[in-house]
Amino acid sequence: MTWLALALATAVFYGLQGVWTKWITRTVSGPAASWAIFAFAFPVLAVYLAFQGAPESIGPRFWPALLTNVTINLVSFYLYVSAIQKSDLGLTYPLLALTPIFVMPIEWVLLGDLPGLIGLWGILLVVTGVYLLNFSERRSGLLAPLAAVFLDPGARRMLAVALIWSISAVVDKVATVSSSTAFYGTLQTGMIGLLFAPLVMRRGEGFREALSRRTGWLLAIQGLLFALMFIVQMEALQRTLAAYVISIKRSGAIVTVLLASLLFGEPRLRERLAGAVVILAGVLLIAGA
Repeated sequence: MTWLALALATAVFYGLQGVWTKWITRTVSGPAASWAIFAFAFPVLAVYLAFQGAPESIGPRFWPALLTNVTINLVSFYLYVSAIQKSDLGLTYPLLALTPIFVMPIEWVLLGDLPGLIGLWGILLVVTGVYLLNFSERRSGLLAPLAAVFLDPGARRMLAVALIWSISAVVDKVATVSSSTAFYGTLQTGMIGLLFAPLVMRRGEGFREALSRRTGWLLAIQGLLFALMFIVQMEALQRTLAAYVISIKRSGAIVTVLLASLLFGEPRLRERLAGAVVILAGVLLIAGA
């Protein structure tokens, strides 16, 4: 498969992950859905690691990077599932594409790097896309569409997730360079799954959901989607630039917006789809800057 086909597959699995999370949280608890992402992805990634082989060496920065990302992803994925539960996917999921926007001020403070003209146009497009997500609110005031995003509890959580992921993306790079993507992915999912376990196993709730014939398969697919997304993304990254793969991955939000309207009857399809497309265009400009 070419890198483009792999990147497009990543986008599809990324989009389906959000829809499936929304679907199963109507039946299972949010903590159980968060835990399942890692607990059921772990065995699939362990098989992937077996095929890839263990890294020849592990750098000294690997373990601090792994522990850092395990800690912050416990928070980010709990917020991720909570955001999907509380608000429309059409509003929240496109906000994950704001990660490059949060990276820029970090680079400016730490490295003194400022975006060029193309990057600035990309930022403008991203902000415009966020505005369009609630375009019908403009009747309440010019800035009402932006205010509506910050007033929505799910949207606020997803903005926090995008901010956290902008940090974890840098740490991911350190961990993978210090070992291998398969080794890092397997250890990270295993550790997060274990650390999530006490929360979901409280009073036996998560244990019953995982083993129940009615809900166990829902949780298993939750982890499988994440594992497949991880594998095709890593395979794509080995064939082309990371900026291209991640930009295409974020286009999966368009799949999410469409399916959210179809399956859950979410309103404002046109404006949210337009917002997602404009945000994606801005991300592509930033990636190419």
